[in-house]
Amino acid sequence: MKVILDRKGLQASQHLRDRLRLSVFLTELLAMDCWVAYSPLATFSRDDLHACDVLVITTRSAQKLDYTPSEIRDICDFVRNGGGLLLMSNPIQDVVLIDLGDRYEAGFTLMLKKKASGFIVSNAYSGFKAECPSILKQIWGRSWHHIAFTYAAGSDTLNYFIDGVLQETVSREQHDRLVGHFTENAGNN
Repeated sequence: MKVILDRKGLQASQHLRDRLRLSVFLTELLAMDCWVAYSPLATFSRDDLHACDVLVITTRSAQKLDYTPSEIRDICDFVRNGGGLLLMSNPIQDVVLIDLGDRYEAGFTLMLKKKASGFIVSNAYSGFKAECPSILKQIWGRSWHHIAFTYAAGSDTLNYFIDGVLQETVSREQHDRLVGHFTENAGNN
């Protein structure tokens, strides 16, 4: 399996400096006969992603290193075409794990709340927002965890799983929907 790490992510960039931050993770990948590389220093492209099976994103500082619109499109296309996406974060503070909007408009966002107290999943285009609580001990510590979400359009609910165990079914909260550069009131949907 070919794995590429986003070198501009906080944990990945720290590892490139000290060779410690991701050492356990990288050792495990190599033990599974994975080929591991880092993204280029410049904006990565569809060609960079085409050469791998899994993209690992370690959270970026939103104030300094936003993803470009072309990177977001390429990541979405990569996942739609069967590529794997692994998101890594430090749950001590509120962290946006992934934001597939652009610099000025919201889009699809997955946020890990402070002290891993839950997740907020939102989609500004459809007016969808759901809060998924978790218990700190479920995802705290130095272990890796698998987090998955499924959405049932018919019942307008979101299920979420931690390490394969269903946690809860949550209903969406209504909020304004983004239409082009304007918002549409949720009551008018």
